[in-house]
Amino acid sequence: MTALFLITTILTSVTGFMFPYHGPTPGIIIGVISLELLAVSVYAPYARKIVGGMRKAYVITAMLALWLNVPALHALAASSKVPFLASQVVVLILFILFTNRAIKGFRGEALRPA
Repeated sequence: MTALFLITTILTSVTGFMFPYHGPTPGIIIGVISLELLAVSVYAPYARKIVGGMRKAYVITAMLALWLNVPALHALAASSKVPFLASQVVVLILFILFTNRAIKGFRGEALRPA
């Protein structure tokens, strides 16, 4: 499941760069940040076997990359900025809570080579 998540999230971020480039946009900036986070998310389990501080690094970077790839509520944004902003804040708070819980609950042994 981890590999599937990482591959699909990387592909989601990479496909945003296949459109014609007309200068930096918020989407391109988010895509670059997401790919940088995903680089750490790939490095932690596969190169470092999630040992020591790499556990927290993996959980935090994977959750941030996921948060950056959660579809925005565009229909709500078009009608009013206040509900859109409120929904984004609620989603951010939920992701912070889930990340904190994942860090505390992620105490397994280092990954073994398959």
